[in-house]
Amino acid sequence: MKASTTGRRAYALLLRLYPRHFRSEFADEMQDVFESALDEAAGLGFARAAAVWLRELRDLPVNLVRERRWDAAAGVREASMSVGPGHSGRSEGRGPAAEAPASWRESLAGAGLFLLLPALGGVHTAIYVLLGGQGPRPSTQYEDAGSMLLALIVAGLIAVACYAWIHSFPRWSFPYLGFGLVFSLLMSAAVSSATILGHQAGRVEQLLWQAFVPALSVAVISLLATRSLQPLRQLAADVWNDWTRISFALYAMLPIPLLLRFDETDANGLLLAGFPLLLGLGALSYMRSTRTWQRAASLAGGLAASWLVATAWLTAYLHGHQEPWMSAPMDGYRMAAAMSGAGAVLMAQLLAPALLGLAHWGMHRLRPRHSA
Repeated sequence: MKASTTGRRAYALLLRLYPRHFRSEFADEMQDVFESALDEAAGLGFARAAAVWLRELRDLPVNLVRERRWDAAAGVREASMSVGPGHSGRSEGRGPAAEAPASWRESLAGAGLFLLLPALGGVHTAIYVLLGGQGPRPSTQYEDAGSMLLALIVAGLIAVACYAWIHSFPRWSFPYLGFGLVFSLLMSAAVSSATILGHQAGRVEQLLWQAFVPALSVAVISLLATRSLQPLRQLAADVWNDWTRISFALYAMLPIPLLLRFDETDANGLLLAGFPLLLGLGALSYMRSTRTWQRAASLAGGLAASWLVATAWLTAYLHGHQEPWMSAPMDGYRMAAAMSGAGAVLMAQLLAPALLGLAHWGMHRLRPRHSA
């Protein structure tokens, strides 16, 4: 009894998860061995065939982690060998050498968070409208659905962080790490008065929702998968060599202060969705850039563009606006000044990791003197 066509194709798809060099060397042999084992087991009944599949699925995560770790280590060795002895990988007098731009798949992954935020906002709005979120006492169905949506967001961020850790924190993963951190902090502050699946959050729930819990979960899962601190060492080396990675993580936090500025205004959903998309363009430009100054300019440009649009809209909306509890109409020009000041502070925070780059540059300049 031959292995079914569906089974062969399914196993071939699983093999595509392995690194390319591994597939080119072993994929055909693994496919033949699997089909032979499946043919033999199928002749003994469905239970034996299912056991073959369960064994493959059980071993797959461990094998993938092992092979991709070997692949990453081989890539590092090849990169170090390509530089050659006596070379630092930098162009004399011209700063860091240009890197190849990230692939479009990696670039879209880096900008993906900013594209997902409007979609998540749309899902929440639909839940709010359809399940009775209006009024002083929202419906139980709305609270349950909102809790599930938050749980999915947290689970997704944890999964991405674990994947990033196992793969030595690729550049595209930094926005998810930064957003996950600030999201955890916000949840820690809000959970004391939250209702989770219809149950008022008590001391146990407050403990479980503390900001350190998601980070601890990521660390435990990733360490069990890799059994190595090499990804953390690689993270430290990458950040030391390119400070904009930290800025990229900080950049992912920007949608929160931007959207909070529109609290209690009549801004429509399309306007609010536009800000993450503007930031997403900056993230896409960052991923496609090849030099440090280009990456920094991409992030600064994304912040400046989105903040200027927000400042212009709020100035026009609030100038002369008066709520019943206000003694006088609002002054839009004061709002513009306040927004400009806040934007300058955010820009300074975004580019503050450049101090790390300055320290790296200084040590690089001083190293020849010490060796002389």
